[in-house]
Amino acid sequence: MKDLSRGHFPIAVFGTLRCIPKDQGNSSLMFVKKPVSHKKCFVPHFLPSGIWLDFKKDACGIAEIFFYEAHDWPYVLSKIDHLEGFSRGKNKYGYRRTLMNVRMIPDDFADDLYAKGISMKERDLGIPRKEWDFPSVAAWVYSNSLANDVCNASLSSEENPIIFC
Repeated sequence: MKDLSRGHFPIAVFGTLRCIPKDQGNSSLMFVKKPVSHKKCFVPHFLPSGIWLDFKKDACGIAEIFFYEAHDWPYVLSKIDHLEGFSRGKNKYGYRRTLMNVRMIPDDFADDLYAKGISMKERDLGIPRKEWDFPSVAAWVYSNSLANDVCNASLSSEENPIIFC
């Protein structure tokens, strides 16, 4: 299998790596190199709560997506991969870099969840499944093996946002 560990995919973040609000302790890691773009998105069928991510069919897990220059990827990924709880192996409770299809939403998409901190439970945008006609982008997501396993067991390949984990 091709090694995607240094792939130049954007990073979609849902927890302590979010840059807003200012109380996110690890958000500075997203700016170790200047992103070329920073947008709103959601992770389909995943539900952030605090710093954890669960699988929930039809959930729209609030996230932000960061794009970087190709030459900055090795440095950016090396810094983020040193987060507490990150695991390169199969640790069901640790974070794992997973390649997923996320949905981009317009910059002017209004939702109070984008201004709230990670202490808020269940950050689901609540967009009905029939309205998910937003562009899909492959992005690294720091999820966990437990949620990934439940997603893989629960969804058909057409519905599953996971590309590689």
